[in-house]
Amino acid sequence: MKTLLMKKVYVIALLLTWVVFTISAQEQKRLALIIGNSNYDKGELKNPVNDADIIAKALDSIGFEVLLYKNLETRRAMLDAITEFGNKRPQYSAGFIFYAGHGIQVNNENYLIPTKELIKSEYDVVDYAVSLQRILRYLVSDDPNSLNILVLDACRDNPFELSWHRSLKGSGLAKVPPPAGSLIAFSTKFFNQISQMICNCFSQLSQ
Repeated sequence: MKTLLMKKVYVIALLLTWVVFTISAQEQKRLALIIGNSNYDKGELKNPVNDADIIAKALDSIGFEVLLYKNLETRRAMLDAITEFGNKRPQYSAGFIFYAGHGIQVNNENYLIPTKELIKSEYDVVDYAVSLQRILRYLVSDDPNSLNILVLDACRDNPFELSWHRSLKGSGLAKVPPPAGSLIAFSTKFFNQISQMICNCFSQLSQ
């Protein structure tokens, strides 16, 4: 567990170094939305709130305005947090979103799950969880210099799917193409994706 945590902290440090290196050439404003959901009634998680605190502090230290939310209980609360980020995002040159908590896909669409919504079926996911599209729509920009990073550290061991159709169980989140100027990193390949992205970026910038 400690090894995993140290690896995560190391990769996040690399990511933040890359963010600063990429956008430090100009006096750019940076906005971050950090959500950590841990206290689920079903399937409580230990790490999301702690991870959210660590990342929020790190981003704040390098000049991000940070919107930090922990243990959002309802769909409405999560949508309000996302909307706050979305309304502010056009005023900033760089955006960073981190979500840690339960997530699931239904019919190839990804959903993030609030901590206190009652999820008994696939239909409940659609009605009471938050579609990833509600975040992605705020990452679309006509500005070629705009930069967005979305990290989804969603737990694959989903306690909500025990009685669901077998084909939906244990499949994790679906891959989605990022909007132009954006990067999406998923937890299952989190370390490799970020590390490779950073290496490629530094390689290109050094040429």
